[in-house]
Amino acid sequence: MTEVQVTLELVQEDEDCAQQSSINVHKTQAGKFVKMGLDLEDAQYKLRNELQEYIKKDATAQQSLTLLDHWAVLRKSITVFEELHLAHMPALFQFLIDCKEDVFDSDNNNPEDAKL
Repeated sequence: MTEVQVTLELVQEDEDCAQQSSINVHKTQAGKFVKMGLDLEDAQYKLRNELQEYIKKDATAQQSLTLLDHWAVLRKSITVFEELHLAHMPALFQFLIDCKEDVFDSDNNNPEDAKL
């Protein structure tokens, strides 16, 4: 399946669920939440590769600023995603506490390595 096919299927599922229920748990639909997670994983992968290239060569000041900007954007996006966890995956919070795992990883100094 392609990404477009998966996205279309998730949108259709969201529409079907919305028609069957008058309860809207959160304004971000489940399909968009899943897509956001996939996009974040892709952004983490790209940032890891960008960082490897940055380390290999003498970076300019502009390249350093660009990398820092990408870090900041990814860190903020991960924070938003973690907040959505509570709406879309409420049992996950308690499960992680029971397993003595970190609940949120957005404060990770390396957002490219943060657990989603």
